[in-house]
Amino acid sequence: AMAGVARIPMVCGNWKLNGSRSMVKQLVDMLNGASITEAVQVGVAPSAVHLDMVRQSLRSEVMVGAQDCWLAGSGAHTGETSADMLLDLGLEFSIVGHSERRERGETSDLIGQKAAYAASKGLTVI
Repeated sequence: AMAGVARIPMVCGNWKLNGSRSMVKQLVDMLNGASITEAVQVGVAPSAVHLDMVRQSLRSEVMVGAQDCWLAGSGAHTGETSADMLLDLGLEFSIVGHSERRERGETSDLIGQKAAYAASKGLTVI
């Protein structure tokens, strides 16, 4: 951390490859009614298909982020999601370099490129 800048601990739930619209509604309702201290930043990382639904219905104090993002803003990259798209949805962060993706062959170089692009756009990178 930078000198003089206090860091607030962050707790994020990665929903992985789980969820349905009804499950999302249930979790969002629970989080919207929960008592959350300002001493901890809380976030969730739903599946990509639920990101917009969660951000639109979840209280603003809870960060919403993606489970991954691509290293460029647009292009012929089937199935990828850019930091630009995530920001357009009002998201605050992206997980990059998760061990499960590394096990499927993501290299440190690729992860570094993804993280650098996401950070350059203003997303928090986890």
